[in-house]
Amino acid sequence: MTVMADDGALYVLPLCERIVLDVLAYEDEGLLAFIRIDGEVVAELPVLGQA
Repeated sequence: MTVMADDGALYVLPLCERIVLDVLAYEDEGLLAFIRIDGEVVAELPVLGQA
């Protein structure tokens, strides 16, 4: 699933039934990634590169 906003996008990538990878792509700030397990954020991951 992708959600677009004026300043970027949120990509929601299900890895399995309970685990989801969220990637926030901002026009100005680059990329942020988060791992969610059962809906709760458990880790923020560094992302190299730009959106």
